[in-house]
Amino acid sequence: PLHFSEFEELARNIIYVSATPAEYETELSMGGTVTQLIRPTHIVDPALELHVESNQIDDMVDRVNGAIKRGEKVIITTISKSNAEEMSRYLDRIGISNRYIHSDVETLNRIEILEDLREGRIDVIVGVNLLREGIDLPEVALVVIFDADKQGFLRNVRSITQIAGRGARHKNGKVVLYGNYVTDAIKDAIKENTARRTAQINYNYEHGVLPRSAKKSGNGQST
Repeated sequence: PLHFSEFEELARNIIYVSATPAEYETELSMGGTVTQLIRPTHIVDPALELHVESNQIDDMVDRVNGAIKRGEKVIITTISKSNAEEMSRYLDRIGISNRYIHSDVETLNRIEILEDLREGRIDVIVGVNLLREGIDLPEVALVVIFDADKQGFLRNVRSITQIAGRGARHKNGKVVLYGNYVTDAIKDAIKENTARRTAQINYNYEHGVLPRSAKKSGNGQST
């Protein structure tokens, strides 16, 4: 066993691989970074759309129902556990099959919930911080982020980018952020998203390729 500082002294040559590198990796790389924008599936990053909160519930329900009719799955993120449970109950009342995931849900139950979504037994997963679930769900096309304009870890630029990435495996991927203010985190996330999408769309056009949704094989491995 080593303290982290001891590990750093031993590890001389390191390659950091991350979709959203932290300041630690960025600083140690000293500008020596390679950006991978083109996926083997040629899927373009999902567009980020910002909407005001005044009619957010009705707007969200319309979008979720539309996704379900197209055979797509949905992830909804909230700012707290109580919000997630309340949203789950609301969706139950209006007939949208769903489950919620947060830190109080046992690990095995979380795996079961994710499989329920993949197998079509539910259409929506509601959660607080779904970044930590190891989620790899190609079936998800719509990602909803409530309270996108709140300050803090759950809504900083890295978190918004990571949450948006849950919809990056589906060719119809879209991310909807609800908030009344354009925070620096939202502004930076949209700026980065626009730059990535532009490069990906141009590449696909220049090479005459079409995006195809990622799929999972029967053993759970991505293809």
